[in-house]
Amino acid sequence: NGQNTSFSADWTEPNSLGTRYIWMLSSHTHKYGVDYDIFERNSDGTKGTQLYEGFYNSDYTFNQGFYDWEHPAVRYFEPLIENKKSDGLIHEAVYNNTGNVGVTWGLTTQDEMMLIYVQFTDIMPEPAGISSNIQDKDLNVYLYPNPNSGSFNLNIPEEYQDTPLDLEIYSIDGQRVHAFSLNGNTDNRFVQLTNLSQGTYILKVASEEHSVIQKFNVQY
Repeated sequence: NGQNTSFSADWTEPNSLGTRYIWMLSSHTHKYGVDYDIFERNSDGTKGTQLYEGFYNSDYTFNQGFYDWEHPAVRYFEPLIENKKSDGLIHEAVYNNTGNVGVTWGLTTQDEMMLIYVQFTDIMPEPAGISSNIQDKDLNVYLYPNPNSGSFNLNIPEEYQDTPLDLEIYSIDGQRVHAFSLNGNTDNRFVQLTNLSQGTYILKVASEEHSVIQKFNVQY
């Protein structure tokens, strides 16, 4: 009827406790598609932050004011978007049927589609500038409690209790915020950090030959 018609759908795994790390979003309709938007989905099912605007050009450098269904926008994320699987995404497509017959789902350009492309990893990648030098065995250091308020204990394997360890703390976007060394002969070492904002951080612990990386959360 020549009027815009919107469709909305969720992409979520309600019973999952996992997290995905999204590095690319794109969309796909056929010729009646006039817009396509993708949002983070809040835990209550409402729309959160908009991650994708269909009016952008194909390499997502400017808003061209219309949706080009033949060359849809492709948006890459650096750092990656952390997305709880139980929350997921909401995607919305808008169509305008300017023809004189009804249109349903189908595989040809005379039919219609509503697809999102999501490229992601289930394993958090190391932030830029962090390399894990794990050789024949893992250093196997872990911190507790997690979450914490910036103060935590490190559990050190027996074979590394007398080994100097270098520690680096990174924000989730790869910025180093703390760097120091630990020495001692105990299997538990206490670390107290100051001026850490609430959020997610990366701990890298390295000996001369091995290193290990662990994510932790700071909450107040």
